[in-house]
Amino acid sequence: MTAQACELFIFEEEIWSMDQRSGFPEGHRLIRRARPVAPAPADAADGALPQRVWIESSACWRGYVGTWTVDRGRLYLVQLAGRWRVLEGKRVFASWYSGELLVGGGQLLHQPRRAYGLTHEREMVIVVEQGRVLSMRGYDNRGKSPDELYIPQSRHPRRSEKLRLFLEQLDTTP
Repeated sequence: MTAQACELFIFEEEIWSMDQRSGFPEGHRLIRRARPVAPAPADAADGALPQRVWIESSACWRGYVGTWTVDRGRLYLVQLAGRWRVLEGKRVFASWYSGELLVGGGQLLHQPRRAYGLTHEREMVIVVEQGRVLSMRGYDNRGKSPDELYIPQSRHPRRSEKLRLFLEQLDTTP
């Protein structure tokens, strides 16, 4: 399991999971601090935690969950839930972000060698440079062994190499 709540990614009108936290510029003109929300009585009736409680839990130290999408080769932040919000009907071009995004869709698969702990049936790797999408590659993980799974690159090459060495040493016997 991942230690923190995943960001969300909209792809072809389907909600996917995104492990990376792309962050956002807090001073952006389209992003505001959200007002605290009191729990609705309906939250207690169905057993669900109010959003305010969930966002302030240890599963989401950053205090928000972002929803992202790609449109015409550009990465956008379309929604924030929690302590921050994107103005209604607006989206924010993610010019601040460069790196690889690992996005997963479909059922979760158990893969003991996956560094992030979550492996989905379908995954995409989206390479972004200052908000512009350079490439998108899709992977189908159904029926693959842990050795065949994609491991995203870190922004820090030394960390990526240490991670790869660690994963090579893991015992994969059942």
